[in-house]
Amino acid sequence: MSMVSLEWHSVAVSESLWFVRSDHRVVLITAGKDGYVCVGTMISDKIKFTQRIYRYLVGIPGKVGIRCFDYSNRHFLVALENGKISSHLCETTRNIKEDQVLEAVKVKTYNGYSLMIENIQFCHKNSTTFIITQFDSTILLYNVYQKDPQKIIFNRKLITRLCWSLENEFTVYVGEENGELTKINLTNGKTDSIKKFTSCDIIAMNINPKRKNIIAIGTIQGEIYISKYEQPFKT
Repeated sequence: MSMVSLEWHSVAVSESLWFVRSDHRVVLITAGKDGYVCVGTMISDKIKFTQRIYRYLVGIPGKVGIRCFDYSNRHFLVALENGKISSHLCETTRNIKEDQVLEAVKVKTYNGYSLMIENIQFCHKNSTTFIITQFDSTILLYNVYQKDPQKIIFNRKLITRLCWSLENEFTVYVGEENGELTKINLTNGKTDSIKKFTSCDIIAMNINPKRKNIIAIGTIQGEIYISKYEQPFKT
């Protein structure tokens, strides 16, 4: 089995994800507790030739790291450990030295209502819309270009993970602290419990991009569940 170790961060990695850009180039993006966002790519589809092409400093090294992160074709979102939320332009400049640290061009800083951000995620159907969940069980819906939330929804329980519907930009699925999967209609705030998987927290969840009626759930105790779930709300 081929494997390569990438020393892109000096401390814990908060998030790592693959993204297919509009030019069909696949990039690997990582965000760390050291305050850096790194973007890399594989050369010739060989793992050993994975290299970093951009590196941004967004947090404060040794003091304020990145807690939550997401990426789109035009912007990336960052929620820092001090509760600050911001969006930045994705770099497309060429001929950058591997160790060069870029200044992330900030698009907007957002007003939140809690120092503890649990999740942040772009909408799959509309990349100018994103959502965050907070430790006080609130859900905040934003437009990338507006600093204040468009909508605030108060959930009945603590949200430990969020997953946006692949089919409907007005529906999100949330994992709750008691191991329950719930769907939320962002238009009217209606919630509907789908299924209780376990008695512990759901900390990972993702919808199958091809078989969109199947979701994978991961728990804090190491359990993994794969299940069909109800169809999204109609709006």
